[in-house]
Amino acid sequence: MVKPARLVAVGVLASSLLTIPTIINLLTDQAPDWLRSPFLLLPMLVVAFAVVAADMVRQGRQTGGGPVGKDRLYAERLISGIRRTLDGMDRGSIAAEAGVQLGELARLPLPLRAGNDGITGAADLVRTVGEERGGFSVVVVGEPGSGKSTLLRDVGWHLVEEADSQRKRGEEAVVPVPVDAGAWRGETELAAHLRETLRAHAIPPGITDRWLAEGTLYLLVDNLGWLPATRRRKVIEELNTFRERYPAIGMLVCANEDDHTDALGLRTVTVEPVSREQVLLHLDRAANTHQELRDVAAGSTALVEVLRNRLFLTAALLAFPDRGGSRVARSAHEHPREAIIWAYVESMLARDPDLTDPEPFLSRLSWIAKQLERMGTFYFHDYLVSGWLPGKGRRRAVGILIGVLLGLVQAAATAVILVPRHQPVGFLVAAGLFLLSVGVRLPDWPATTEPVHTFRLHGSWSVREFRRGFRRPIGFVTIACVLFDLYQLWGHVPGWAAHDAAQQRQVLVFALVAVLAVSGLGFVQGWTLEAVDTGKWAASMEPRPFGRYLIRVLRWAAIGAVFVGTGAVLVLATAGLILHWGEPVNLRPAAGEGLLVAAVAFVVVLVTLLGVCVEIAVVEALLRDDGLIPEDLPGFLGQAARLSLLQRTGGGEFAFSHQILRYYFASREA
Repeated sequence: MVKPARLVAVGVLASSLLTIPTIINLLTDQAPDWLRSPFLLLPMLVVAFAVVAADMVRQGRQTGGGPVGKDRLYAERLISGIRRTLDGMDRGSIAAEAGVQLGELARLPLPLRAGNDGITGAADLVRTVGEERGGFSVVVVGEPGSGKSTLLRDVGWHLVEEADSQRKRGEEAVVPVPVDAGAWRGETELAAHLRETLRAHAIPPGITDRWLAEGTLYLLVDNLGWLPATRRRKVIEELNTFRERYPAIGMLVCANEDDHTDALGLRTVTVEPVSREQVLLHLDRAANTHQELRDVAAGSTALVEVLRNRLFLTAALLAFPDRGGSRVARSAHEHPREAIIWAYVESMLARDPDLTDPEPFLSRLSWIAKQLERMGTFYFHDYLVSGWLPGKGRRRAVGILIGVLLGLVQAAATAVILVPRHQPVGFLVAAGLFLLSVGVRLPDWPATTEPVHTFRLHGSWSVREFRRGFRRPIGFVTIACVLFDLYQLWGHVPGWAAHDAAQQRQVLVFALVAVLAVSGLGFVQGWTLEAVDTGKWAASMEPRPFGRYLIRVLRWAAIGAVFVGTGAVLVLATAGLILHWGEPVNLRPAAGEGLLVAAVAFVVVLVTLLGVCVEIAVVEALLRDDGLIPEDLPGFLGQAARLSLLQRTGGGEFAFSHQILRYYFASREA
């Protein structure tokens, strides 16, 4: 059953199929009278409506439900993609590195405190999530370094392996989906974010919607504590809205103890510190390889207190195998936390034989950590925008210079387009674009705590957004235009027979323009434009040729020009018909002005997007001249990830292997 709103929307859009033949017929004096008769429009509209409506129904069945035979294919595709995501999250993880280097010794105790759920350990939590799936949602809280993210990945691997087994047995699988709260940030609805996430695994949005309704997915939400307080509250609100809309979906949320997750209303499991007895017992198990660490810890209460944190215990096991010397003894005095972290870093650097001089490597990591600390984010940004430059005055100067450069190019191109036809207006528009280009760069934007991401624009039209649009200003504009156009037509259609041929043609042209204008408003009203994170750097790990970027920029500039130019033509044509009613119809001025507007829009979008490359080139050159980033930035990041100092997050971002590691790098003296 097709909803009435969908039929209405399809009817409005179907009328656009009449555009080309009707314009040709109405504007050609030699066209026969029967082609210009209004009675021809009705059957054409009915046929077009039926064709488009049938196509919409067919598409709705294909994308909404999806062929049952393809469900297993989609499930297999998603399971394979989630495996790659979890494997990427393991790369650079300190816990995963410990698993490779230490084997069974990496299996540290993880005591949990819960209410009446009977969950006292990680195995209990993994088993409960695996058994109850959508019926089980929980918040795992603990201090930084307590092992929350490691637990989340363990749950993810358990669920994805179980889902694969269920799929092979022909049973309905429940597949885990990692959600990086720090990369999502609650800027879009969680359902929309999941559609984009699964689309990266070639899952159609319609299949995702059905899986959400059926509870086929299980969400693993991490890095909530990486967000500023205001953004964290927004994410929690979006999580609550999502749970109300999709009650069949379960989720596991990892958060710090002070993240105010009570607002989620979920059962809470607390990761408790490892007890002193458990630390000593675990070191007893490692006596064959870590005898010195065991002996020093037995006589140092301060060191054992630090080792009660799983991160520091793991780092100590990696950093202090028995090699002789007294490094462990020194770590038991004064600042054991810092000593363990730096010993861990040194042990990782020692694994790379090509790194003969580690000091520049550490200095660059330290400088990047300081910038992340200053900008209030845990993520490396895709774009090396001017915010990376040290010194407020320098950042502002570079930003203004780039703004002046872009403004001059935009103003000159706009003046060339507009001034020959509209001299005063052309100069004003050119001056306005110049001032806007410079003005947006006057503030010191790096003071913000919001991360900067590379994105691609993704647009979609839906009946739901079309209906919601009536609660926004554009909805009132649509209604007002419809009423006004109907009022204009009502005064002329009843006396149709009394009109001469020129008047009849004018009425029909106005009706056509009115239908197209209202269709355009309805299209804009139901259109959703999203900025989708690409998870890629401008200086990327893979080659990113400028030619490919230029083609993409030209495409977006052309799309923007078409939309803006079409809107300008419709507005100017409607205004011209109303202001010059009774005069011969001439739509050429409106078309000509629309082309000018489209040309200006094309130039503005093109120069703005190419300006991103200019800014990246300038900032990278300055940072390299100062020795703050290496010549081979992608190689540098890959090397740091191989040494478990950086890792990829569930959102496809680069971050330090742990927030504590970032903190110590940021506090490191140059």
